[in-house]
This record gives sequence, structure tokens and C-alpha cells, in this order.
Amino acid sequence: MVDGERQQCLVDSDCTALGAGAVCTDSVCAPDPAWACLGRVIWPPPEPRKALVTLRLRDLVTEAPVAGVEAKLCHKLDYFCERPLATGLVSNAFGDLVTEVDTGFDGYVELSAPDKLPGLFFFFPPIDGDREVANLPVIGARDLVLFGNLSGRPALSGRGHVMLGAYDCIWRPAPGVQLTTEAADVAIRSFYLIEKVPSVTAMATDASGRGGIMNLFPGPAALTGSLLDGRRLATVGVFVRSDTVTFTTMVPAP
Repeated sequence: MVDGERQQCLVDSDCTALGAGAVCTDSVCAPDPAWACLGRVIWPPPEPRKALVTLRLRDLVTEAPVAGVEAKLCHKLDYFCERPLATGLVSNAFGDLVTEVDTGFDGYVELSAPDKLPGLFFFFPPIDGDREVANLPVIGARDLVLFGNLSGRPALSGRGHVMLGAYDCIWRPAPGVQLTTEAADVAIRSFYLIEKVPSVTAMATDASGRGGIMNLFPGPAALTGSLLDGRRLATVGVFVRSDTVTFTTMVPAP
């Protein structure tokens, strides 16, 4: 006996007629859990408390822990971090930078280290509890030149660059995410890490979920993440500084 209303399938392609995001699970077409939350995301107000944030800093090329990176905790709208919330933060021998913030915090951490490009890490979504950010790259000036050459789009002096990790509804690195910005200039280009090699010809992220946008003008920047079928994850607001790398995450948002 089989339910006449039951949608039968053998492979995901059998579910195409039901719309984007349907997958075959136990012979039934069902929403893909990776993206089932799109259009229904809700971020309830967090319970007021302190949360512990850990940034695990790694060298872009060797992926080794980077100790001695100095940092400040900054308000989101404090462009030059002239009124820091915390100073004197330093990554330990394991490359871990640990700080405490209030839940609801959506600002950034300003990073600096000898022989490395300055970095800005923006929290997205806002902090709602203890959080760990794994494999946050620290980039040398020569590394950026190499990175630009590999991608086919040289990094321009005086511009800023954005790198991010895309995640799905259940916080797994997300393949198939496209990154765009409204900024218009021939030098501005999205890139994706494909098997750890930057590419400007790839259409979207691979299984690592890593990508970014190079050569943005200093100032505010809005970054939009979308799936190849057009469904939007979020638009994330950050800012870039000259010769600085801005980092953030792209996750489904309300």
C-alpha cells in the first residue's frame, strides 16, 4: 500500500518540478535542509549576557597558527576605531584571539601584526552566544600580490579587499553561493577559492564556502550572497579601508 499523495523519486533531479531546493529523501521530495530556512529566518533578541568569542588566526599560505596579532574591539560605525571597546588583545601561541562581548554585538575586531596587512573582522550575524571563528586568515603583503596574480585580478594599491566564508542553514560551509556588490568599477571582481586556489572565472563557492571581492573603494560596502537559482541568503554591510582586508561571514538572514 502506497499513499497516492506521496511524491515518489529516485534522485534529486526527479524533484525539479516541485521547485528550487527540493531533494529526494527516502523516495520523497522534501525541502533541502541546507536551504530550507530561506525566507523563514528569525533572529530572536538574545538574552542579555556576556559571550566569549574566539578567533583562530591562521597564516593564509601555510595555515599555521599566528601568534602575537594585536587587536581592538570596535563599534560597527566607528570607521577608524577611535573609541575602542577593548584594547591590548593579543593572539596566543595557538593563534587564538579571545575576547568577551555583549550579546547583540555586531561590530568588528581590528587586527594588526608586523609584516601583515591590517585586517577587520565583522561579526555577522550579531553575537547571540559564545562563538568560535575557525581558520581566519592573516595575510602578508606579498601573499596578497600572489593571491591577486593567481586569481587573474591584481590587487590594486589604495583599494580594499573582502574575504568571507559562506554557510548554509545548518552552519555548514556552503557550495554554490555567488557573491556580488553594487559597487561599479572594472577592477572590482568577485573571486572564489576553488580547491584552495583563487579564481575569478568560477561562478560560485566550492565545498569550502570561501570567496570574496577584490579592489573595492574604501568606505561602506554591501555584499550580497545568492544561490545559483537566484534565492538570496543575505546582504551584509561592512566597510573597507585602503590596503586592508575585511573579513566576515555570509549566512541566511531574515
